[in-house]
Amino acid sequence: AVEEKPSILYWPGGGGKLEPDSEPLRSYMIVGTWSGWKEAHNMFNEGGEGSQRFGFTVVLGENRWEQFQIWLDGDPTRVLHPAYPKAGKDTAVDGPDEHAHDYNWLIDGRGEYVYLEDDASGRVAVQARQSPDVGMPGDMYNVQLVVSGKWRSVTWHRVAPKPE
Repeated sequence: AVEEKPSILYWPGGGGKLEPDSEPLRSYMIVGTWSGWKEAHNMFNEGGEGSQRFGFTVVLGENRWEQFQIWLDGDPTRVLHPAYPKAGKDTAVDGPDEHAHDYNWLIDGRGEYVYLEDDASGRVAVQARQSPDVGMPGDMYNVQLVVSGKWRSVTWHRVAPKPE
């Protein structure tokens, strides 16, 4: 007998379109710890024709980590954020929401970090994990918001320094 495997569905266009209130009227804007959450910066479309890939370069500060959110049109009541605090790259986007305090993405340039996680029994476990984004103050990271139909994700990569 041949085992039947479940089908995988894939929507190249992202399974539909974003609702109008989930899109900016003017621009996606990024805000974070590097400005004390005071100054939102435009994210620029880095994709080709028809692409929805918006980017901004973040420079690591002296603490070697930065946290951020994305605000629609710079409005702090229309926040795009991860589903949990201090989320890493390649995560889905929730929102826009008005109350998203502490639900930030974290670029962690430190060698290792410790985080808390609830396991299935409801207990809290402490785990150490190597950061994939090890860097030093002044290192640059290209943050990208990728929009595909109604699906959105945030990722980043370290930008190689330019040769002198």
